[in-house]
Amino acid sequence: LIINMDLFVGVASPSTQIPESNVLDDMRREAETNALRIIQAKLEKPENLEKLDQLRTAAAQRKVLI
Repeated sequence: LIINMDLFVGVASPSTQIPESNVLDDMRREAETNALRIIQAKLEKPENLEKLDQLRTAAAQRKVLI
C-alpha cells in the first residue's frame, strides 16, 4: 500500500492537534476571562451602574411592548 502524502498536506496529525488545541482553548478562556473582568470593572463605576440601570429599564419596557 502506497499513500501519497501530498494529499495530507495541511492536515495535522492527532499528536499535533491536541497540544495546539489545548493552547488555543487556554488562550480563548484567558481572553474571555479578561473581557469579563474589563466589563465588570466598567460596570462597577457609579456612572456606569446608572447607565446599566437605564438600559435594563429600557429593555424591560421593550419586552412589555412586544
